[in-house]
This record gives sequence, structure tokens and C-alpha cells, in this order.
Amino acid sequence: CDGADSASAKTGTVVRLIAVAIRSHDPADNVRLAETAAGYRDRGLVGWDLAGAEEAHPDPLLHRRAFEAARAGGLRITVHAGEWGGAAQVRRALALDPERIAHGPGAIDDPALCRELAVRGVTLDLAPTSNVQAGVVASVAVHPLARLHRAGVPVTLSTDDQTVSDITLSEEYERAVTAIGLSLPELWAIDRHALDVAFASEEDLAPLRAEFDTWTRGISELAR
Repeated sequence: CDGADSASAKTGTVVRLIAVAIRSHDPADNVRLAETAAGYRDRGLVGWDLAGAEEAHPDPLLHRRAFEAARAGGLRITVHAGEWGGAAQVRRALALDPERIAHGPGAIDDPALCRELAVRGVTLDLAPTSNVQAGVVASVAVHPLARLHRAGVPVTLSTDDQTVSDITLSEEYERAVTAIGLSLPELWAIDRHALDVAFASEEDLAPLRAEFDTWTRGISELAR
């Protein structure tokens, strides 16, 4: 939180944080972590996540009490799922009633799951380059980002971890268009959707939405 405050002061960028519990940790320890994290909501810590070695620790419901504690403390809920185990792991994560799911590209293999994600409004936060590096998909070109978006599944696009993946967001956007085949209007719709599902207050998001919408006016490529 101190680092986020420092970054905001230096750059003017609003920073909000998500606490990440680890699947391999003792569930009781993660409950305590969730309770502690909720105490920092006034410092910009706004979300709760579960990540780590999914194949070795596939059942997120072992940490249900931690998610309940985080939700009770006012934190918004996401969970890593589907970096291993495909659509079945994404479906498993839905039992925790998350707003967002980190990764989950294998959902494309289960049309019923895609419909459920769309109906429930659960967003998949996709990171094609990271998914290739982790062996989730064979190449960026076959990543299901475009197919998921066109199937009505809410999605965002990000780098996952710029340092680990050695890619900028601009490069990820370029690959989404040139390799995956998103149109520019589709890429813009995905990017704009991210503001609607960001774990931030309306006070934070309203000026960003206005800035985005002002920028796009008159750009013919986005109107096609």
C-alpha cells in the first residue's frame, strides 16, 4: 500500500491492489490473510484472489472460508482458474461466485460454460502471451480470446506480468489484432469493458470512462 501511494503521488495514476492468497498455503492462514487484507481497504486494497500451483492444488473450495472472510470485509472477488485443467477448473471456480476469473481460456471448449459466464457476467481476464509461456495454449494465434469475445463471454486483455512475460501492453494489443484476429472495434470494446469491471470505486472510474470515451470520438477505425 505504501508503494501504491508513492506511485500515485509520482505519476498521478490511481492504483488499486488485490491481495493474492496461495493455493498451497494452509486454509486457516488464508482466512487470517483475508481478514488482515480487509483492514487495508482505506489504503486502496480492494480485491481478493487465489493463485498458485493449480495442478497440485486444484480445489479452490478448500479456501472457501477465506473467500467468505474477504467478501465480508468488503473485498471484491477474483480467482485464478484454468491455467491447468481447462474448462472444468473454470467451472469449479464459479462455485466461489467471483466477479472475475484470471485466465480460463479453456472455457471455450464448453459452450454451456461460456453461456453461463455470459449470463452471470463473470469476466475472464485473459493474457495470451502468458498462456503460451505457461503451456496453456500452443501459440498466440490459436488463443481463444477472439472466439470467447464473439461468443459473448466478458473478457479483458492484459500482460499478466510484464516482467515475467517480457511484453508491454501495447505489444499484447498488437498481437491480439495481428495474430489472433481481433478487429480494432473489438479490441476497443474489450479495453473499454475493463473499466466497467475494474475493482475500483465509481469515483475513480467515472473520469477514466469519460476520458476514454472522449478519446475515441472521431476515430474512424473504431467506428467500423
